[in-house]
Amino acid sequence: MSRAGRLAALLLAVAGAVAAIALRPKVGQEPSAGQPTAGAAAPLAAAPEQRLPVLLELGSETCVPCRAMQPVLDGLRRDFADEFEVVFHDVRKDPGIGQEYGIQLIPTQIFLDASGKEIYRHEGFYPREEILKVWRSQGLALDDPAGA
Repeated sequence: MSRAGRLAALLLAVAGAVAAIALRPKVGQEPSAGQPTAGAAAPLAAAPEQRLPVLLELGSETCVPCRAMQPVLDGLRRDFADEFEVVFHDVRKDPGIGQEYGIQLIPTQIFLDASGKEIYRHEGFYPREEILKVWRSQGLALDDPAGA
């Protein structure tokens, strides 16, 4: 399978799993209409034909800098679900994707346009504001609700 095909399959699998979890009401709690759910892939669930740019984080659940990135990724996923997707992939569980992308250091953030083409890459911890600067340089008009 080609790199683009593997990425598309990965994105669809992640979006489906995230949507299933996000759409499930919490025990004893009714879901709130219009309230964002952390990790929700609303644009894909609502309109499968719509393609968004993707921030692909390649790392590991056991890597300290990768774990430090998780709150950053969760916040981006929550605050910018309509603008871009955030996908994490553990390269220790599936080393093939690390080889496919030529990963030498984790975490690595790969910015993909809506067609899946790599437009930028960063290695190591990457703060929220720096990630948003990359997206803004690609033409996304992002107002940061966190004020970062």
